[in-house]
Amino acid sequence: TIINNSEINLITIDKTKSNWSKLFLDFGENYLLIQTKNKLLKFYCSGLEADSVDENWIEKSIDELDFKLREKGIQTDFKLFL
Repeated sequence: TIINNSEINLITIDKTKSNWSKLFLDFGENYLLIQTKNKLLKFYCSGLEADSVDENWIEKSIDELDFKLREKGIQTDFKLFL
């Protein structure tokens, strides 16, 4: 799925609140909820965990993704540590 940056209104970064995803998905519990003018898309993050969880041992983190999105002027709502 390709979405132009100019079409994105908000990206919410959060994790599932229930345990059902752990039973059926190997993707992990973190997800991106991308809101555009016409769509609402949800993507689970496979192998993209919070940096603080792994003590900087992972190559790419969801924290870094949030930083890069903001750097490009995309509004994010980072809810993982709330």
